[in-house]
Formats: sequence, C-alpha cells, structure tokens
Amino acid sequence: MKPNVQETHKLEKPKGSSAIHAILDMFRNMVPDNIVEASFSSTATKYKYTPTEYRFENKTTTSLISSGKNLSSFLKNEVVNPWSISRDNVQVIKEESVLSEYDGQEKYNSANLLGVLTFSVVCGIILHTLGEEGKPWVAWFGCLFNVTLKMVDIFMWFSPVGIGCIIAGELAAMDDIKGNVSSLGLYTAMVVIISLLHCLIVLPAIYFTLLRRNPFILLYRVVKALLAAFGTASSSATIPIAQNCLEKNHKLDPRVTQFVLPIGTTINKDGGAIYIAVAAIYIVKICNGDSLNFGSAVLICFATVLASVAAPPVTAAAPIVTKNLVLRVIGIASADIALILAVDWLIDRLVTPVNVWGNCVACAVVEHLSRDALEPIDDAGKSDDTYSDVTAETNGVAIDIIEEEEENKEKKKDIQNIA
Repeated sequence: MKPNVQETHKLEKPKGSSAIHAILDMFRNMVPDNIVEASFSSTATKYKYTPTEYRFENKTTTSLISSGKNLSSFLKNEVVNPWSISRDNVQVIKEESVLSEYDGQEKYNSANLLGVLTFSVVCGIILHTLGEEGKPWVAWFGCLFNVTLKMVDIFMWFSPVGIGCIIAGELAAMDDIKGNVSSLGLYTAMVVIISLLHCLIVLPAIYFTLLRRNPFILLYRVVKALLAAFGTASSSATIPIAQNCLEKNHKLDPRVTQFVLPIGTTINKDGGAIYIAVAAIYIVKICNGDSLNFGSAVLICFATVLASVAAPPVTAAAPIVTKNLVLRVIGIASADIALILAVDWLIDRLVTPVNVWGNCVACAVVEHLSRDALEPIDDAGKSDDTYSDVTAETNGVAIDIIEEEEENKEKKKDIQNIA
C-alpha cells in the first residue's frame, strides 16, 4: 500500500530520532514526574544537530520573479550562493549530512496518555487490594466515568457536522482528490483483508489446535452476536447477546462467559488493534514515507497493544488513539487524522465483529482449559446438596424418635397414676 505523498500533510518528526531513543522515551513517559503535568505535557529526547557536509543545488527562478510572496518565502527558507545568481537559475546551499547527538530531554505540549494509563492501572490494582477502604474511591471513579460517557454521548450528536466540516476542508486543500480517494480505498481494503485473515485463519487455527474441534460450528452459533456487533459498532452492547449465544447454543459454563466476556471486551480487541496499526502505518506513509522503517514498525506494533486496551468505547476512538498514542511513540508529535475519519464509520463496523469473535473464541478456550478446575467445584456443590438432604432426613428421624419416647413416658406416668 503506497498512497500518494502530499506536501499538505507533513508530519512533525524530529530529525535524527532513533528506535532506541523512542523506546526510552516511551518508558520515561510511562512513569511521569507529575500525574497532573502528564495530562498536558510529555517528555521527548532532545537532539543537537551538527551539519558535516554541504552541497549545491540549482533552483529555477521562474516562479520567484512573478511573485513577491514566493520570493520572500524562498529567501527565508534557503541559503543562496551569491556567486551563482542569474535571471533563470539560482544556486542554494543544502546540508548533505547532519550529525544528530543526544542533548538531554525536553518537555512538549502533548498529553502523556501512557503515563496516565500506567498510573490508572497501578491505582486500580492498589484500590482492589484495599477492599472496603477503597470502595469510596472506586465509586467516585465509576461515577466520574459515567458522567464522562454521558458528556461524550451528547457531543457525539454533533460529531457528524464537525467531521463533515473537517473532511470538506481536507478535500478542498488536496491537490489530487482522486489519488487520495483511491488511497483511502486501498487503506480500507487492507483493513478488511487483514481482519478476514485473522477471523478465518488465525482464530480458527488457535481454536482447533487447543480444542481439536471444528471452529466454524462455534462461528455459526454466535453469528447473531456478530451481526449485532456490525449493526451497533459496539462490543459492550453485544455482551448480552454473545453470552446468550455461548450459553444456550454452544452450552458453555455461565461462570466462564460472565467472567471472560466483560474482561475480553475491555482488553481483548483484536479488530481494534488491526485497525489502529494499519491506520498508523497509513498516516505515516501518506504524510512522510521516509520516516517508516523496521524499528518504527516494531514500535507501532508494541504501542498498538497498549492503544487497543486504552481505546475508549466511543465512535472515532481508534483514529484519536492512533494520533495521540501510537504515532507519538515513534516520535511524531502531531498528525492529521481527518483523512481516515472519512471512512471510520465503516471500518469501525467491520472490525467490531472481529473483537466479538475473538472474545467468543477466548470463552470457549478458557472453558475447555479450566474444565478440570471447575469439576471439583461442581462435585463439592453436589456433595453439599446431598449432605443437606441426608442431614434433613436424619434430623426428621431423630425428632420422630424423641416424640415417641416422650409419648411412652407419658403413658407410663398415666399407668402409675391409675395403679
């Protein structure tokens, strides 16, 4: 997939940034100095650039003579060789090779989502260990989460107008609309192809390897949940339907489905990870193809795992997470995601069934692997019921014996009184 390169969508990537420094920046941001500062500031490696070689490059002056604006911009951005100026050509001095050196760290204005996510996970674990003492904080965070979701729901009613205006502005600024539309088609096709490979080959292979059963039987039995996921574009809204399909159609243990499905919906987002990874690579290629290398691709894959967990359950979450988390891991401070928002509504509906299908396979695998652990619990429950029944019968017999003894004593007393 090689979409057209457009000068109007340049990314801000620091020169000389390397994979090792990007990894170190990621770990630094995971442990922020100040959690409040992390909400609006991030840490990045600072570089010192020293040119080592120079070269001459010829430029035509046709566009400069006729426009004062072009000439002013040219003189501002280029270094001219004064002994090579003519009416038709001019010679500029370019840096042939630049040596970048480590020069400490610097702060830049961008939310540190990795630090906030790490703090939230650690805080949640500690609150869980506190038990009753941590429940007020848990309730407060739960209330704050619900309020935020309500606010997002209100704002989402205006998102079609806002997204439409953004897309219109992007289309108006494009020099080659046809080329960009064709590249969006390739981008969408790439997401669909990878999702199908994951759904029809990778997940069935895992299911068959671990269970030695036909995975497409499970696929047929949960097809109702997959269609609901396609219609709603929400994995959370599909949980009751998926649970009903797994318990009634596939006869899975309700204890497993009630535990695995909510957790899987939160952290096991196969389709979301595919979408975010392809979106990040697409943005980098269309804006600055030179900045993508093997190290950047590995970092994108690693960051995608975290981003798929951190992605909120709202519309257009994947492009926002791609911009604010994944691209920053490879050193790109800002990027234009308006182009992929044009097809986000479609891709979101295509990858949500992938998330649900992955969770269904996870439920079946967990139920199979934990069956030996669940059987003793079932046997213990049955033995408790049997013991309860036997105890009840024994108590009933004992009560009858006591009543008979009391009746015999009363009869003896009556006989003695008569005598």
